[in-house]
Order: sequence, then C-alpha cells, then structure tokens
Amino acid sequence: MSEVVLKPTFESVQVEALKSTVYNNAANMDPYKNTLQMVHYTAFRDHYLGQPSTGIRENTYSITADQVKQFHNQFFVGENIVVSGAGEINSTQFNELVNQHFGSVRSSVEGQVPNKEQPFLTPSLMFQRDDEIPNTSVGAAFLAPSWNDPDFFAMHYFTRIIGEYRVDKYTGAHLNSAHLQYNTFHNALGSYPDIILHKPFYIPYSDTGLMGNFIFGNEIFNREMLLMTQNMLSCYAHQVIYFFISDQSSRSLQSQKQLLEQSFGKKQSN
Repeated sequence: MSEVVLKPTFESVQVEALKSTVYNNAANMDPYKNTLQMVHYTAFRDHYLGQPSTGIRENTYSITADQVKQFHNQFFVGENIVVSGAGEINSTQFNELVNQHFGSVRSSVEGQVPNKEQPFLTPSLMFQRDDEIPNTSVGAAFLAPSWNDPDFFAMHYFTRIIGEYRVDKYTGAHLNSAHLQYNTFHNALGSYPDIILHKPFYIPYSDTGLMGNFIFGNEIFNREMLLMTQNMLSCYAHQVIYFFISDQSSRSLQSQKQLLEQSFGKKQSN
C-alpha cells in the first residue's frame, strides 16, 4: 500500500487513459448533487470551496502527467495521510509497520498552500438552465457552524428532526391523516402536488458550514418551491433569535440578582 500511495509512476499513457473516466464522472446528472454544487458556487464563488468537487469538466483533457505528479509531491504528506486498521490487530506491531513504511514521508506541506483563507459568504440568487436535467431543482442555504463548533451535533439533530419528504410516501395511510403523520413543514409541502422531493442538508467544514433546503419538482411550481426552501430557513432564524434573546434575558436577570446580593446581601430566611 505504501508503494501505491507514496511512489506512483504517473505514466503519461495511464493518465491519458483515465481522462475519459474523469470527464464522464464530472458530468453530474443527479439533481440533488448538482444543486449542492451550485449552492456552493453561489455561496463561496470567490473561494476554491465554491468550485466543483469533480473539477471543471472542460479542463480535464488539458491536465498533464507532470501536473498530477507535482500535485502529489506537494500534498501527499504526513498530515494529509491517515492509515487505519480493523479487526484483531496488535497495535504495537501495527504502529511499527506504519512507521516502517510511511515514516520517511514529509510531515507537512512545504511553501504556501493556496486557498487556506476562510471563505466568506456571497449572498446572491442564481438561476441556471440545464436541458439535460429533468424538472426543476431549488436550493437555498445560509452560513452554519463548522465541525469544530459546539453546535455541530445540534445542527445534525436539527436536520434529522426536519427529515426528508417524498411525494410517493405522503399518503396518510398509516394514521389516516397526513397532519398526524408528518410535521408542519411537510404538511405544507404536501399541499403542492408537483413538489416531489425535499431534503434538508447540513455540510460543515473546518472553518465554516452550510445548512439549507433542497426541493425537486415540476417547473409549474417554481415560485412555491423557492418560497418553501426559504420558509424553513426563516423559521430556523426565528428560533435562533428567540433562544438568543431568551438566553440574554436570563443572563441579564441573573446579573441583576447578583448585583442586588452584592449590594444588600442575601435575604436571611427566618
């Protein structure tokens, strides 16, 4: 494994043979994945994070074997490599083997690493037409906590509470009433028969994150889909502001209580 990771050959013939595979994989026709790519571009268009994860398709055939080798030499370093083992493994022997085969690798990237600055949100609205993708997809997102933030798990929990909506499952068959089977947001989606799918998403990174809505449906309900994607975000912002104000009010009352106790002393009980 160390030979494959640390000493690849990057022969020109092999690189050229792989270009067609990379080119075809970059043509993403999945509405959900394609919308997330566009959400990232709209949010972070001035940063590398806003670029397609599969790369720019038109640039595939201009990449050379020397460029791939240069990228490998610069970024395949110790701090970017994780070696893991599973099963009945002797940890001491495992560490010795890892040090033996990977111990000589450079520990960190030398020189300046591009795009290390924190990305900033670019508030904007974008419409894109793609005749190869069926129906209409809508995505709306806002800045969310990073994976280093204490609210990381709370954000995942919040998206799980909202849940996924599918029109083929919105039947009310289990409880004979959609209002008893689904949450309020999905009940609202169910009132629009041409909204087919809804997914909330939370995508954290080391220094930023995105949370939002994806809705897929027929183009006749474009306005309604845009409204509903923003609706959840507005409700979330309302709850955040409410809890923030409540927290600040609680702290303010506590501070006033402490000030009174310091000034007049605690009330003595009989």
